[in-house]
Amino acid sequence: MAFVGRLFAIAAILAMVLGFVRWPQPATGFWTITVKNRAYGLGWDYLAFSLGAFFALFAALYYWFPIVFSHTLSERMSQAHFSLSALAAASVLLLAPGLQALTTTRAAATRSDAAFASVVIILISCVLFLVAQGIFVTIVFWAFWKSSAKS
Repeated sequence: MAFVGRLFAIAAILAMVLGFVRWPQPATGFWTITVKNRAYGLGWDYLAFSLGAFFALFAALYYWFPIVFSHTLSERMSQAHFSLSALAAASVLLLAPGLQALTTTRAAATRSDAAFASVVIILISCVLFLVAQGIFVTIVFWAFWKSSAKS
């Protein structure tokens, strides 16, 4: 079980490091709203730091859960949880801004296509991330149910 916790800890560090990467941005960005010459919006650094915080939380949960509750989680399902979470995070942190960076200097039609592609990538990644969290909740309930069925 400590193996999956270590994987989440490494992924948290990598997501935090990706937060420091400066992707080329258009003047206002795809996700920025400008009101009275003031820009409001999320940058990719905030998204990377948020995902890094989620991965750090899961690393702590995988470390402390067996100690606090004396139940073990399924290793195979825990690895599936990590794999789906990491795939979703990697696609949001690498594919979407990379696609946006490749199309910042092209025509407006290409930028709108890239914006649509980025939204689709982020939507699929969010659904994949939610499925991964459903797996986590299921394995936690399964660990408690399995131990209560034995007694």
